[in-house]
Amino acid sequence: MRRAEHTQSEMDLEDIHVLLGSHQEELSLIQEILFNAAHGHEPRTLAVTSALAREGKTTIAVIMAKSLVMHSHARVLLIDGNEHHPALHDLFECRQSPGLVDAILDEEALFTPQASDLDGLDILTFGLQHDRMGTLYRSPRFAEMIATMQEKYDYVIMDGAAVH
Repeated sequence: MRRAEHTQSEMDLEDIHVLLGSHQEELSLIQEILFNAAHGHEPRTLAVTSALAREGKTTIAVIMAKSLVMHSHARVLLIDGNEHHPALHDLFECRQSPGLVDAILDEEALFTPQASDLDGLDILTFGLQHDRMGTLYRSPRFAEMIATMQEKYDYVIMDGAAVH
């Protein structure tokens, strides 16, 4: 099986690195379109989502985060916000918890992103599943966390769930 034919669950960071190199021009165009769509104000917080599962949301989020770090030397936080299929902990070989959900549910907890192998890129894993998943992103605690993240990072990119 060629690399380009791998499913997202079979991909690893090496595969994504190959995609990053082979699709840099397209990625630059996507970033330019996003930035121009913001009417001259560069968006600093992005959520990557799609209509259906397995359309490459995680791949695009990782490529965008790595590209921003490598080409603009920005500090980037990549958040796993996909409650259906969290994957960043596997891709970056880091602990799953504590993560985003744990920090939202525990008011006393500090969110603690994990450093990746790429200087300037930190990862906030999803954490543990919880039965109140549908309400977590509407909570005041989540809004506070995003505001705090925006102060500490040049860019915050969330790998979101499919909206199906």
